[in-house]
Amino acid sequence: MKMMLAAVGKLKDRGLEALVDDYVGRVSKRIPFKILEVKSSGKLLASVPKGYKKVVLDERGELWNTRELASFLEKLMLGAVPGVAWIIGGANGLDDTIKRRADKVLSLSPMTFPHRLARLILCEQIYRALSIIHGEPYHK
Repeated sequence: MKMMLAAVGKLKDRGLEALVDDYVGRVSKRIPFKILEVKSSGKLLASVPKGYKKVVLDERGELWNTRELASFLEKLMLGAVPGVAWIIGGANGLDDTIKRRADKVLSLSPMTFPHRLARLILCEQIYRALSIIHGEPYHK
């Protein structure tokens, strides 16, 4: 299985970008993982390869803990799913059309985060979930 994060806009903060890159590198040691940045939300769904599960991040989505995220990923890894695409909108969020076409709508928290920070939190949580799946001590 492969994984991608499709996001509107580029990270402009080099410190934040370095943190995201660190987690992308950690995840990539376990599973192919890439980030795709698009200029507008209209291009998000078109960037997702056919057959990938689409998980949209939205503050009104389902709330999962890290173990639930790990369980979701493990089921996908054991299934015949070619990949999962995590979709993060820009500063103005995402159009309802994109949310309706998602397989899952997930919230990172009842709080609202800037889209740049949501990218970092998601990448860290994916790494943490994979650590749980592989029985590593990162998740305490």
